[in-house]
Amino acid sequence: MSDFWVVQVTRKNYHLFDDMVFWRQQGRERTAAEKQSSREGQYLDAWGALDSGHLFVYAVQSSGRFVGWISIVFMPKVGPWSKGVLYVDELWTAPDYRRQGVASLLLAKVRPLQAQLQAAGVRLYVGADNPGARKLYESFGFRARNAAIFMEYEDADQDG
Repeated sequence: MSDFWVVQVTRKNYHLFDDMVFWRQQGRERTAAEKQSSREGQYLDAWGALDSGHLFVYAVQSSGRFVGWISIVFMPKVGPWSKGVLYVDELWTAPDYRRQGVASLLLAKVRPLQAQLQAAGVRLYVGADNPGARKLYESFGFRARNAAIFMEYEDADQDG
């Protein structure tokens, strides 16, 4: 695992993150020409989210590219009884890098962030059909609490 290191996604390295998301969505890496055309100032919304203080994105870097990421959202709660909760929104590792410790390196960022933000806990959703991910999360102390149905609404007019 010595050729992997975790970095926080920022304005400076966001282009690498964008390339990785393309890789995930398209099933292939961008060509050099595609990388150049993707850099034309389209990152302002992402930078605003990263600067919000509520979104934390970390990526594992290897050989000059990102090969996995975790997105963590801090949800503050109103009232003196709660300090807020962290949600692991997404954890992904490129297929060729799975089972090499990448996801574990990313999950290791959660507890220090929880302590830093004084969050009351950490929550995540995992598919019932993904026993490997469930086993990984359990190894980090996550436990199933209650059976739930994940529901989502997507705007039909929004590009996905």
